[in-house]
Amino acid sequence: MHYNRNTVPRSRTFPTFVVSTSLYEADAATNLLHFPSVEAMIRATRPALPVHCLYPQKLHQAARAFVDKFQGHSLYAIKSNPDPYVLAHLHKAGISHFDVASLGEVKLVRTMFPHAHLAFMNPVKSREAIRSAYFDYGVRDFVVDTEDEINKIVAETNHARDLLIVVRIAMPKGSAACALTGKFGCTPEAGVHLLQVAAKADAHVGLSFHVGSQTIDPMSYADAIRKAGAIIRQSGIKLRVLDIGGGFPTKGLGMEIPPLPSFFNVIHEEVAKLRLPKTCELWAEPGRGLSGGCSTLVVKVQLRKGDLLYINDGSYGNMFEVACMHWQNKATLYRMGARGSIKAASKKLVPFRLYGPTCDSVDYMPGPFLLPEDAAEGDWIAFEGMGAYMAASQSHFNGFFSDAKVEIIPNAPEKRVTPLKVVK
Repeated sequence: MHYNRNTVPRSRTFPTFVVSTSLYEADAATNLLHFPSVEAMIRATRPALPVHCLYPQKLHQAARAFVDKFQGHSLYAIKSNPDPYVLAHLHKAGISHFDVASLGEVKLVRTMFPHAHLAFMNPVKSREAIRSAYFDYGVRDFVVDTEDEINKIVAETNHARDLLIVVRIAMPKGSAACALTGKFGCTPEAGVHLLQVAAKADAHVGLSFHVGSQTIDPMSYADAIRKAGAIIRQSGIKLRVLDIGGGFPTKGLGMEIPPLPSFFNVIHEEVAKLRLPKTCELWAEPGRGLSGGCSTLVVKVQLRKGDLLYINDGSYGNMFEVACMHWQNKATLYRMGARGSIKAASKKLVPFRLYGPTCDSVDYMPGPFLLPEDAAEGDWIAFEGMGAYMAASQSHFNGFFSDAKVEIIPNAPEKRVTPLKVVK
């Protein structure tokens, strides 16, 4: 697919239903149908396939929270949700720095935003990716956690003098739902050595870490910054960048999280104690923190067996993280009544487990998810907090796939609904 470098590419049209545009018009820029609420979308379309309901205002609010309150650059982690719709809204709201982890992500962002700042934050990169990122797409910032990777970058950029090499150190899990130290990150001792090696390569030098995904205690950042400070002092290197990574949590996953400013306050206080050079930039890599709340996923119940609900999406689709991370997303049940109205379900909520549509038994979401006790076939369930690592991870396994998307604009006026025609 080819993109015009000066425009934002259009998302695909909504593929499942034909809706009269006199009732719910598609946005001219995105080609997505928009509705005033999830309930209005269900009443209007009665979706047979899973649908992501995207909230542009939530993307704007999340972006402005980082742009206005974080005292540094916020690099959106593309891997969390690379949808051009999401990227366009974050960029419009002020996100101009991006954490890219592959040449594909480099190409995507550079095509959409020619002047964006890209940092290649995958510690292990192919030589071809390094070379192309540097010479073809203007990437100058690369992360490493081994001396071999430093040597690789220096060689493939022809000993460039404008490199920023960021050393990533490992951190303990702390309060994160998922630790990120098993695959990447070096020991503190190795970090000291790598900072010195990078400096000898005539590169600008940075230090980074990641406290883990969905971190719920701000003090996890304080502990990590203190450890980073010890490494900086031992190395004797003048840093150009301190990157405190991602891990900022999102609501709707079944856990209580502190407000975002409490994280920023702890981070800024601890960074100030390091007395870094005035030329040292502070970076963060929010992924889930920016995109996590932007989507509610609507699925349909196909069968009930006791406390098990069989739904039309699962771990091979948009619910990969719900399954592997055992999220307990906030869920709302909708039931169609007479004349297109939403019928009330039982007010008593009980725990349910979920199976996806494939023939694989690991297609299982244990939850538990609190839903009306009379949940049944034909009901729809809307799961909140589905904007990050959900659509980005889905496959076509077993022939099940849906990329259906709509916009939710709460201030849009409610409109008359007529029966819809399902496209076979």
